[in-house]
Amino acid sequence: MCAKAIVRNSKNRKRKKLAIGNPFEDLKLAINTIGSLMRATAIKKDMNKLNV
Repeated sequence: MCAKAIVRNSKNRKRKKLAIGNPFEDLKLAINTIGSLMRATAIKKDMNKLNV
């Protein structure tokens, strides 16, 4: 663990910048997320058929 605590003040907060990501990677992540949700919905429908 770090023995020295870092005190954040208003100057440190102002200096912080958001990391700029790769838009292509963000798009891939969004597509994979949507695909996972669609697969989960399809599996749920199949499981409901088996439970009847």
